[in-house]
Amino acid sequence: MAEMKDIQKLDGNFAVGTGSMEGMDVYTVDHGSMELSGFYWRGKGGKFRRFPEDMDLTFNPGVESLSWCTAGGHVRFRSNATEIRIHAVTSGGRMCHMAQVGSRGFDLYVGRNHTEVFAKSARFDLNHDEYTSTLYSSPNAILRDFTIYFPLYAGVDFLEIGVNRGAVMEKAAPWPDPRPVVVYGTSITQGGCVSRPGMLYSSILSRLIRRPV
Repeated sequence: MAEMKDIQKLDGNFAVGTGSMEGMDVYTVDHGSMELSGFYWRGKGGKFRRFPEDMDLTFNPGVESLSWCTAGGHVRFRSNATEIRIHAVTSGGRMCHMAQVGSRGFDLYVGRNHTEVFAKSARFDLNHDEYTSTLYSSPNAILRDFTIYFPLYAGVDFLEIGVNRGAVMEKAAPWPDPRPVVVYGTSITQGGCVSRPGMLYSSILSRLIRRPV
């Protein structure tokens, strides 16, 4: 049998995230430059949950469990960063029938004026729930809009976004129509079993019609 080559050595795009946030300016999604969508009941510093966590509300066990999955959630900002990293702590999302980059990873899209293209997915050690991953690297410090899509089946317990020190951070271009489209459906609606979070059909629709979905 032919010797298997280490793909990380052949192509750096496949390198598993092992870095840190040292030397970066670090932000949470509660920073004034960040626009968080998909968690409409979340207060500042709150948990990433798609339905409200309210003692007066009762959901059936399936809905209660899935409300912790972060499918459809995303955060937008504008920056001239030349490097962007995330530090995340996830929970769950390990499944035998789906790529973990989709179920537990993050996607970054980049562009201007709501014309964004895929940049990179998070790379991480599949045996760990906590990881740091570089999502973007460019030699040019140009103001661009960035969208980070959350995992489809994992919960997100913690998320920090790091940019190279001194990079500008501000609000992304406003939506032409800011009224959100709300989608409710089956596992297909949640993204089962697309290869990565940005390929969730509601996220594709959001980019096409230029409004939050």
